[in-house]
Amino acid sequence: MQALVLTVARAVRMLALLASAAALVIAVVLYGDGISGDDVLGVLLAIAPPVMLWILWAALRELAELPERLRRLPETARDHGADVRQLADELRTPGKRLWRVPRTLWRLREVTELVRPHAAVLPFLSPTFLTLSAIAAAAAIAETGIALVLLVGAAL
Repeated sequence: MQALVLTVARAVRMLALLASAAALVIAVVLYGDGISGDDVLGVLLAIAPPVMLWILWAALRELAELPERLRRLPETARDHGADVRQLADELRTPGKRLWRVPRTLWRLREVTELVRPHAAVLPFLSPTFLTLSAIAAAAAIAETGIALVLLVGAAL
């Protein structure tokens, strides 16, 4: 399963690279004769698919690392158990709790690995994320075609 996820991630990365290059070509063509509001909107629309594909690529990479993170979870929990208990004790002790909150929150970032392994699955449980990713992939293919036409037109 991990090999399949990494293969899909490589394909998404390649499509994201192509779409990024296509967005650059489209931006150069649109801005070639000056900048207007329509040009800015066109460039924003052109960069949306590559941005979404890069987000999908990052999510796929995180998903591929999930089995290893889950294998390390008991060890990580043991390592950070004392840290979590100490943070909880600090927040429970009476006194200047409000003054301790920023420092405690800063130290809490060290134990985020306890919940982080499960976060890799969350984007793939969202129909919105999956739909936007599919739309971005289709738009990236179309965008690459448009950029090729623009390059051929500029060369002639």
